[in-house]
Amino acid sequence: MKNIASIIIFIIIFNSFLYAANNAKDVEGFWGMPEKPKGRMKVAKIIVIDNKVYAYGIALHDDVKSTLDIHNPNKSLRDKDLKGLIFIYDIEFKDGEWQTGRIYHTDQGSTYYAKISLSEDKNTLFLKASLDKNGVVGDTVKWTRLSKEESNKYSDIPINKLRTIEGKGI
Repeated sequence: MKNIASIIIFIIIFNSFLYAANNAKDVEGFWGMPEKPKGRMKVAKIIVIDNKVYAYGIALHDDVKSTLDIHNPNKSLRDKDLKGLIFIYDIEFKDGEWQTGRIYHTDQGSTYYAKISLSEDKNTLFLKASLDKNGVVGDTVKWTRLSKEESNKYSDIPINKLRTIEGKGI
């Protein structure tokens, strides 16, 4: 009986450790884009809805030539602002990890497969964009979580104002 109680306690502790280590909401927050390769986005915000990750533009670099989605495959949407554009989507948190989703490259108008992971301290996000779903042909960039103080410099966008590359809400 004592062994069964010990096993049950071990399972509870182990499962709570796993949950704490891998939680879908761990990626939520404001993130600084990498210096290289430099795109137009400077800051993005990640939200999680129904265990799915969405990232959208919050701020652009000061030196961008256009703040519009000029490379959107749908010509009728090229006059829409990049702020509020959901450019990472369909990354689902399942079985303790993020599954492969999609990323829209705003500087090319192309969509790629995307996979994310977090550093142990949860302050660095690794984003791998690839041509194939398994991530064999692609590249990884690092995003840096902004502190509360840094995040307060940026205005969030209401969820009803967010839109996909197809021009729809989430």
